[in-house]
Amino acid sequence: MQSNCQIEKLKSFSATKYTLEDLIALSAFAKALHAEYALFSVQSPEWLTRALRDVPVAIKERNRAEIERRLSAAKSRRASLKTADERRKEADAEIAELEAILG
Repeated sequence: MQSNCQIEKLKSFSATKYTLEDLIALSAFAKALHAEYALFSVQSPEWLTRALRDVPVAIKERNRAEIERRLSAAKSRRASLKTADERRKEADAEIAELEAILG
């Protein structure tokens, strides 16, 4: 049964084991399972409470890392499109800033 596999993943949760898609699926399963416990007025087990806290954090961290990677790539692409004059002006501004800091 697939749900038993999902339960085992939640019980032994480690964010590094899973892709972003896996983490989102685990989050959805954990929420649904928690709702079922609530429906029957049964207290959720500790591993489920932990998963409900840890899985969304892992998703946010993984998503942030992916966005930062994409941003860095976009900045690199943009920098490669700059003219020599633009790069020279930026370098001059950085040099001036650093010289001002050093006094």
